[in-house]
Amino acid sequence: MLSATTQQYVSANYFFVTTNYVETNRVFGITNSWKYTATNLNGVNWSATNYTDSAWNGPGQGLLWVDTRVPPNPNVQPKSTQLAADPNNNGFPYVTYYFRTRFVLSNIVQGGALAFSGYIDDGAVFYLNGAEIYRLRVPANPVATTLATGYPCGGDATCLDSFTLPMGTLTNLAVGENVLAVEVHNYNSQSPDITFGLSLDRIEPIVRLARIDVSYSGNTITLSWDVSGFVLQSADSLEGSWSNVQGTVVSPFAVEVSESNRYYRLRK
Repeated sequence: MLSATTQQYVSANYFFVTTNYVETNRVFGITNSWKYTATNLNGVNWSATNYTDSAWNGPGQGLLWVDTRVPPNPNVQPKSTQLAADPNNNGFPYVTYYFRTRFVLSNIVQGGALAFSGYIDDGAVFYLNGAEIYRLRVPANPVATTLATGYPCGGDATCLDSFTLPMGTLTNLAVGENVLAVEVHNYNSQSPDITFGLSLDRIEPIVRLARIDVSYSGNTITLSWDVSGFVLQSADSLEGSWSNVQGTVVSPFAVEVSESNRYYRLRK
């Protein structure tokens, strides 16, 4: 077995295992700041990049919340920005609240993804640069009076809703500034609370600077690589301790078939 990185490759004679590595980088956290409003925005393209939100409230840090119970649920945390309730709805929250924020990407890596994770009570629709990208417990084509179709956990934002979108599917994702807009809907017009807070991460494959090419002929497997500054290591298993291959090790390096049950990797 030869290892460089958990995809499996099988030939008639040999079995190879590789592991694909990714790294996760935070774009913004759950306490990120958002502009927000409960104004009825039916028919307004409020999620567009060129929309002016200067008249909105905020920015306010997450979690943004309203809870008319006395006391509010103490398990919903961190409560940062309190939202206004609807005076025309007996003091209950508005059915829908709108949020906007901006984030910057320095580059877009092929094979990468955006990972969203948030405390959302009750449902939400997510837009990137004016285009809908995800809907959570909200029916299609919502308006300000549209109710969510469900709610999180036992009805409070005490557990995370998470989803991941490949960057390749986000055709309007831009290098530079992006606008993320979210509308949050209540499950019931007399539900006492609404909560919103969201974090965003980039998940990207680690670009490898070296790889091992494998060929075989007769009773010999040949390992080849075309970069310098790396040490060839071997181990009995992926979890086992790795050690430098002893002796003169240069590319191409021959491995006898009797030794082919070992794993090999290059290490900087």
